Amino acid sequence: MRANERLVLVGPRVLLVPYRKEHVEKYHAWMQDPLIREATASEPLSLPEEYEMQASWHADDDKLTFIVMARPPGSVVPQSAAEAISESQMIGDVNLFISEAHDDEEEEGTEAADAPPQAKSWCAEVEVMIAEHAFRGRGIAQEAVSLLLHYASHASSGLGSLPAPFPLPAPALHAKIGLANAGSRRLFARLGFEEVRVSQVWQEVEVRWTGTGALPPLARLEWPVE
Repeated sequence: MRANERLVLVGPRVLLVPYRKEHVEKYHAWMQDPLIREATASEPLSLPEEYEMQASWHADDDKLTFIVMARPPGSVVPQSAAEAISESQMIGDVNLFISEAHDDEEEEGTEAADAPPQAKSWCAEVEVMIAEHAFRGRGIAQEAVSLLLHYASHASSGLGSLPAPFPLPAPALHAKIGLANAGSRRLFARLGFEEVRVSQVWQEVEVRWTGTGALPPLARLEWPVE
């Protein structure tokens, strides 16, 4: 999405930076891991295809994509985006995939809960990947998602200009998690997501944000990329 192409969101331990050309080679290297491809439901791409995908995601208004970068321990608030990025390490990504919402319909093997009326206009699926093993299990994914939630739900409150349908109401933000992925289910629960639907066919659970949960204190800071 072009709206975030010059934006960096800063948290206590994490930066969210727009997915740009300079990130493609490392991202492509991550996606050679079959376990990462399976976890993200991704198809293997060649490096030229990965560059094409990055350009497409940058232009598409229905995708809001950030690279997750880990800040060094004890970092102070940086003076510029360039300073923040230069001292941080690329470790994953976090995304919103936006679409028009539709009426909930029960599918075979699905147990559905009533959807809040606020979620009937738009929905946005949250996805997060921490590709670097050394940074897993340290709360990095939780902070990255919480920064994205702040941005998506407060876009009209000094967080930069985003096109419709932003800012998104809390119930419009949801995620789909494999039933066996206990870690991700705990992560989203800590952020205030509630389980609303279980699909036995797809072996996944859908969770929806309630707007509650602890969010990092620096989520609203931003700098233009220099």
